[in-house]
Amino acid sequence: MVSINFENLYMRAIKKYCNSATDCPLKTLKCKISQGLEQDIVQIGSTQKTLKTSTNAVEKKLSELTDAEFDIEIEKFIENIEQKSLKDIRKYENEYFKRKIDPSYKNIRQKEKHMDDIGWDWELKKEIDALNEKHKELVAKGKIIRDIQAKKEYNLFWTLSENQKYIDVQKIHHAKSYLDNEELSILAEYFDMYPNNVALRTGKLSNKGKKEIEIMDRAFKKAPELEEDAVVYRALSNYDGDDINYKWIKDFMNSIQEGAIIKDKAYMSTAIESTSSIFRQFAWNAIYSDGVLMRIKLPKGTKALIQTDECVLPRNSELKINKVQFIDGVKIVDAEYILPQ
Repeated sequence: MVSINFENLYMRAIKKYCNSATDCPLKTLKCKISQGLEQDIVQIGSTQKTLKTSTNAVEKKLSELTDAEFDIEIEKFIENIEQKSLKDIRKYENEYFKRKIDPSYKNIRQKEKHMDDIGWDWELKKEIDALNEKHKELVAKGKIIRDIQAKKEYNLFWTLSENQKYIDVQKIHHAKSYLDNEELSILAEYFDMYPNNVALRTGKLSNKGKKEIEIMDRAFKKAPELEEDAVVYRALSNYDGDDINYKWIKDFMNSIQEGAIIKDKAYMSTAIESTSSIFRQFAWNAIYSDGVLMRIKLPKGTKALIQTDECVLPRNSELKINKVQFIDGVKIVDAEYILPQ
């Protein structure tokens, strides 16, 4: 069991992610969010499915500092925070809330409870007021860290989409106009739960799954082709567990090299916009787990099933990796969808 105490946008995304997404190594994680500025607690329970991170050294360094040394380290960190990677910022933020914000908040609540028990006490009230003032200073410093983190995340998502051409969904006929009820039902289930993708990658399809795959493939055959080139986005979290069902993630990550052609046996979900909630929901996990953010060019003629801001590519899609770079410590991959022959 891992407990992390902090409050920021990322944890709100985690809540949504764990409740709705299943096509990822996080699908069995159970997240419990306790609301409150300093009391947001995420309890992640999994012995097999753990996120890999390259910033363990940062965690170890911070945990070994005395309180006085930690105060100095935080001041130095804030002075140079603009030059720090997103993952390091998050590590510092986590430790700051754990060592400073949470204890301060709990101390104030304990003092207030004590005064409730004993009745009004002027000296105790002055002590509580002083603690509250100190707490405000701590929260203000924590807000600096969170704001820079949010700014860097926003800039990263914006950089991904800069000068890129989105799919013009207005030019795509709605699925209802060309799919039958059976196909629409399976498509809706896919967008909701991403069924059968793991089975496709492991070759363990049930008879029910095989039937659903036949229907999905039939839907793709009816799908209209893109009338012009466009760009979509995909985020993948890394995985460092032993579950054979997710071995494909390790293989996929290892295969991402410039010039390589990679293939996904499952249907490939992508987001139409890099600033959309569906993409950010998955991207936050990728950013902080040594994952990958992909910018995928779709050539004219690509067949795709589109719903709102999500675009699904056929199973066995192939991508050519054109460029791999790092922005703020995050792996960014430019790829191009290869039209089936």
